[in-house]
Amino acid sequence: MKSMQIELTGALKQKERLAQLGGAVAKISHDLRNILSSAQLFTDRIEANEDPTIARLAPKLVCSISRAIHLCETTLVYGRA
Repeated sequence: MKSMQIELTGALKQKERLAQLGGAVAKISHDLRNILSSAQLFTDRIEANEDPTIARLAPKLVCSISRAIHLCETTLVYGRA
């Protein structure tokens, strides 16, 4: 009986920690997505630059930021599930 109580208490504490972790990940993903969206606006303007070096590098930057935003969005969707 005592061991079952200890096991149940441990399971409840673990569930609470996981819920807190999920909430923290969702908040971080949300904030990071907002930051990345601002960066994406700047890269859209950079992409229009006529300098050949910038024109060559801008798509890589845009792609990286887009991938990071997608990761944040999928993390948020997973957290809501």
